[in-house]
Amino acid sequence: MVHTLINSKLDYCNSILNGLPNTTVEFLVRVQKAAARLISTKTKFQHISPVIKDLHWLPIKKWIEYKILVLTFKCVHHLAPAYLTELLHNHTNKGTRVDNKNLLVVPKVNKSTLGGQSFSFTAPFLWNQLPNHLRHASSLEIFKKKIKDTLEKSAF
Repeated sequence: MVHTLINSKLDYCNSILNGLPNTTVEFLVRVQKAAARLISTKTKFQHISPVIKDLHWLPIKKWIEYKILVLTFKCVHHLAPAYLTELLHNHTNKGTRVDNKNLLVVPKVNKSTLGGQSFSFTAPFLWNQLPNHLRHASSLEIFKKKIKDTLEKSAF
């Protein structure tokens, strides 16, 4: 029931929350921790991070990154709507070793006008930070599993 009622609400459109201050995202973190406490019957004075790890839940910030990266994978492989796919551009082929790394162009943005929070900036930025073997995953299911494992390792 927690997954249906709470996690689905935390998951809905959470990629638009990228770049918000920690104080704003902290409200969602509290909801996630309360849900984990409900499942595990831990008190509010007990440490909850091991429970979240055991449940294989990503922390909210990492979950937002996960959603953006999955959407980026879909865009790169033309599985996403055209209006999103058009926002991302591959590096041009210059005959160098970088060409086969499946990198995206990170546009220059004015971060003071919230341009650094946009999908067209964040998606290529996060995508280019991935290891090469993740960017070359053969299917969406394989990519989802590998990226979740990678984000779990970096979170805990």
